[in-house]
Amino acid sequence: MKQFIFVIALATLACATDSPQNAEPSDLQAEPRVFENKIKEKIKALIEQLGDPIKLEDVKLQTENEQIKLDLAMTGTITGISKYEIPKLTLSMVGLKFTFKFVIPKLDVDITSYALTASLNMLPMHGAGTIVASVQELTLEGKGKLGSSGDGLVFLENIDVGLAIGDLKFAITGWLDDEERSKMISELVEKVVPDVLKEYADETRTILSGLIMKLTDGLKIKFP
Repeated sequence: MKQFIFVIALATLACATDSPQNAEPSDLQAEPRVFENKIKEKIKALIEQLGDPIKLEDVKLQTENEQIKLDLAMTGTITGISKYEIPKLTLSMVGLKFTFKFVIPKLDVDITSYALTASLNMLPMHGAGTIVASVQELTLEGKGKLGSSGDGLVFLENIDVGLAIGDLKFAITGWLDDEERSKMISELVEKVVPDVLKEYADETRTILSGLIMKLTDGLKIKFP
C-alpha cells in the first residue's frame, strides 16, 4: 500500500535519475515532454506490478489529530486502478518539484472484513463487518517535492494533495453492531460524502497529505 500511495512521487524522481547527469538545466527544460513520458512509463510499470484487483490482506491504518482518531484493519480487494488517467503532470528539474492530476474513472472496493475503532470530534464510532463501494471519477490532484539522500536513495520530502469524487455507491454491515444503523449510515454516506469533500476541501487536503507523509516516513527507494 505504501507503494500505491508513493507511486507518482517516486516515478517523478525516477525520471530525474534517468536523465543525463551532465545535462545543463536549459537542456533538461528543452524537452519536458520526454521526462513526463518517462514518469508515465514508471507509473504504468508500478501499477502493473501492484495488479488489478489490488489485494488488501489485513491492512492497518492508524491516524490521530485534533479532529479525528482512526484505527482500522481490513481485508479485501480494490478493482479499477489499471484504468487510470493522468490529465496533468508537470515536472521541474530544478528542485525536483512536481504537480499532478491522477484520475480513476471507476473504482470498486470490496472489503470482505473490517474492524474499526474511531472518533470524529470526540464522537466515538466502531464497527466490524463488510464494505462494498463503487466510486466514480476518483481524483487526486496536488503538488510535491522530492528529496535525495545522496546515496542513490530517494524519498518524498513534502506533498500537498486533494481528493474529490463523483457519484458514490456505498454499503456497510456491522456499523455500531446494528444492521438498521448500518443501512442508515450507508445511505447517508452515499448522499453526503461527495459534497463534504467539496465543502471541506482544505481540511481533507491537510488530513490526506499528513496521512501520506506519515505512511511514507522513512521509506526510501533506490532507482537504477
